[in-house]
Amino acid sequence: MKHDEDIEVLLRAREFCYLLFSKVYAAPLDAELKQIILADETREVFLLVGLEDSRVLRSYAQVSDELSVSDLDEYASSYNSLMVGPDVLLAPPWESSYVSPDRLVFQRSTLEVREFFRSQGYVSPFYPHEPDDHLSIELSFMGFGAEKLLECYVRNDRCNSRNTIDAQRNFLDEHLLVWVPLFLDQMSEQRASHQFYYYAAELLQLFLHWDEAFLRELIGMGECDDG
Repeated sequence: MKHDEDIEVLLRAREFCYLLFSKVYAAPLDAELKQIILADETREVFLLVGLEDSRVLRSYAQVSDELSVSDLDEYASSYNSLMVGPDVLLAPPWESSYVSPDRLVFQRSTLEVREFFRSQGYVSPFYPHEPDDHLSIELSFMGFGAEKLLECYVRNDRCNSRNTIDAQRNFLDEHLLVWVPLFLDQMSEQRASHQFYYYAAELLQLFLHWDEAFLRELIGMGECDDG
């Protein structure tokens, strides 16, 4: 496997994006995270991701513009209304709320996600207090895998690179790409009152589709084959 610096840059970019999105959904926005989102370095990452899809950079611009017009208290109120409570949640952040027949938490999908994590050597930092299929945790898992893939690529470890790619693609196809569109639909109903979180969800969905295509392209290029 010939080392390609452009591929390494993209591998680093996807790890950064997954961990950034994980933080967005882990807790109400704070000043530090706001600064990271607005940083020039973050814009450059989404510029890389959006080279073949102008919607990515446009969506990032909408996120940034929204951050410039509201204060942190508004984001805290929005986050709690959408994803915490105490009232009926406007956009629950758990996979099981979208894929289970009764839209309940701690369903079969939660256990499937937990087992997938275990198969890859990942334990949620919030276990056992938060269901494993919380959006922030699933994105943190993908960041964990992204870091592992980057390390394998830098070491020229083809076997583990391919195994990690397969696991990450499977998790995208079986979980995140199944329910994040439903989560975005739920967010769209709240767009007028919660624009930052709507635009963030839109950007997340675009990024997930980019990442699925990127991982597929890596395999097609033979960059991570065993032979």
